[in-house]
Amino acid sequence: MRALGHRPFIMSSRVLENDGTPDVVSVEPKGGLWCRAVNGLCYRLGCRRLPYSPRIMGMRDAVCRLHGDEGLQIFHVEETWGIGRLLIGRIPVPLIVSLHGPWFLNGSANGESKDKNYHDRIQLEGLGIDAADAVSAPSQAVLDSTREFYDLALPNAQVIPNPIEAVEEEYRWQHGTCNSRTILFVGRFDRHKGGDVVIEAFAKLAKSEGRVRLLFCGPDRGFKDEAGRRRSLPEFIESRIDSPEIRARINFLGQQPSDRIQVLRKEAAVTIMASRWENFANVLLEAVAVGCPVVATATGGTAEIIHDGETGLLVPPEDPTALADAICRFLEDRELAARLGEAAWRDARERFDPVKIAGQTVEFYRQVIDGWERRSA
Repeated sequence: MRALGHRPFIMSSRVLENDGTPDVVSVEPKGGLWCRAVNGLCYRLGCRRLPYSPRIMGMRDAVCRLHGDEGLQIFHVEETWGIGRLLIGRIPVPLIVSLHGPWFLNGSANGESKDKNYHDRIQLEGLGIDAADAVSAPSQAVLDSTREFYDLALPNAQVIPNPIEAVEEEYRWQHGTCNSRTILFVGRFDRHKGGDVVIEAFAKLAKSEGRVRLLFCGPDRGFKDEAGRRRSLPEFIESRIDSPEIRARINFLGQQPSDRIQVLRKEAAVTIMASRWENFANVLLEAVAVGCPVVATATGGTAEIIHDGETGLLVPPEDPTALADAICRFLEDRELAARLGEAAWRDARERFDPVKIAGQTVEFYRQVIDGWERRSA
């Protein structure tokens, strides 16, 4: 966006002292110690309808300051907890709410308890989405689901995919240099990301593929089953795989820096995604941007990134047999893996180029600003 002549600002409540990112604005909570203490107590007691919203007031002040000092024209926030509804009418610029992780989808995928807080959050997010001057979404799937769930028309809505910069051709995945028996999973071990499905699929595959191994890269948040019991990754593996030899072929790497993950992607024969639901998964974008052969669950916006049989393979969510079969297909047909990996890389370079997505974003912003100014005149 800067290359296009615009000056974007990023607001955050946590800014590192030595952060070199230009135009990062620290949002300081407002309302004094008493106000913060009351809100902190309410949060710990499980009440998310905070009476004073000190962070929202700090955000409002930051927007007003940037509008006056720097000519800020638009403000863009996520739908989380419906914060947008608290800013509408309190800031001097139009507000866009972005559909990144609506709780009616994410909360359900992660098996969250459907208690009062669960329903409160869903309700507040719906109010925030409805109140916004406009709505953006990374995928058509999440926009359609939101319209249907809340029964909202959302006429000022636009799908703008997440961007990714594809690597140069000489640095992309190559079937001749990867480890032909290694499978890579990048994601949390929890219900949402389908870590349990990954382990069960690997257990099936490993019985027939004697040399195959799994690299599990991501934090261990624990898998919560239908009874509400949470198991760590080692506990889950122990409960699902009897063979010590097969268990030994699972290498849990924990959370890794992005440059290390980039190396792992090029070393693995197949990269997999097993989420129960995804909006427009960055972890999948990062894989296709390197040209990896990808097997992913056909859920949410995944089919807007991967075209089944053309740029990767799609399988139903929560189906370890289908996942294992698709992985096996790539392992046995290296020509197919190479062809689909290259097609995915070329597709990502064409459709998700950051400059192209920045242009789409700027055009959308212009439309929203023009409409807002006409209504305010």
